[in-house]
Amino acid sequence: MKIFLRSFTAQWKLFVRDKVNWLFSLLVLVVALVTNPISELPETTALGYIENIARITGYIASLLFVILYLRFFLSETAKGHNHLWSRNAFGDDYLLLKAGIGIVGFLTLIVPTVFVTFVLSIAFFGIANALSAIWVWLLILLPPICFVIGLCSLIGLLINHILIASGLIIIYLGFVLTRSVNLGNLLIFMPSLQMNSALIGFGPETEMLIYQRLFYVCVTLVLLTIAVFIT
Repeated sequence: MKIFLRSFTAQWKLFVRDKVNWLFSLLVLVVALVTNPISELPETTALGYIENIARITGYIASLLFVILYLRFFLSETAKGHNHLWSRNAFGDDYLLLKAGIGIVGFLTLIVPTVFVTFVLSIAFFGIANALSAIWVWLLILLPPICFVIGLCSLIGLLINHILIASGLIIIYLGFVLTRSVNLGNLLIFMPSLQMNSALIGFGPETEMLIYQRLFYVCVTLVLLTIAVFIT
């Protein structure tokens, strides 16, 4: 466990020291502020404002973070690292390590956006309302991002080529994002709290949204389990 934690820390440092990753972080922040101008804040609520920011962050992340994660995930799969893959159980440790760093790394990169959003929410709506809306970040963003990471991990192991793998995944996610909500589109990435689904019948009830997010988690576990067998 100590070795795994040291490896986790070292890999996280490599991830956050990559300047390309912080360009993604800057892009998310700029787009979030431009699409939700401060001048419009008096006309909305803390929940509505944070939900909009989370949705936009998810749109960008579900497409662009694919490239960042695959770039990071496939960094030790080239021929020069064959000696690592010859070790027993290295593949399983590698998969769990990279997937974990993907989740923690994503949360690290959106810290500036979350911080600015939280400060603005306090300024316009008060600290109580701002705190009560924090759950939106976790509920809307984290399960779909886990799904994206699980999908990228599996496809990355199968294809092992960043351009081809990222291209296929982005095409798939782009297709899902642009479809209307129906049975074949349960895996929509940016639902609002007012949503519909031919499968479950989503409505304004938060409980239905939670069920869908649990579905994300289950699919992620299935994808990672398949990936473990491959490694």
